Amino acid sequence: MLHKIRPDFINGRQVVQVSSLPSMQTTALQAWLDRKAYTKVTVNGVTFDDCIPYSLYAFWFDRHFSRDAHQDLHLNGYAQEML
Repeated sequence: MLHKIRPDFINGRQVVQVSSLPSMQTTALQAWLDRKAYTKVTVNGVTFDDCIPYSLYAFWFDRHFSRDAHQDLHLNGYAQEML
């Protein structure tokens, strides 16, 4: 099942750490995303350099990932029914 994660609220901003996403989402998002979109976020002295704004993640999830994944699941299900 496809699940959109909730944002982390850091320093008043909504962000997503790409490496913390489910592996299927991480792989697909990294392939789609320009590396320039990443931003560094520091929390309690620890810097994470693979964060993106939640709005970008939500756009990608709604417009690219869930549509493509849903289509893949549908086609795979259809192919299974044909066997």
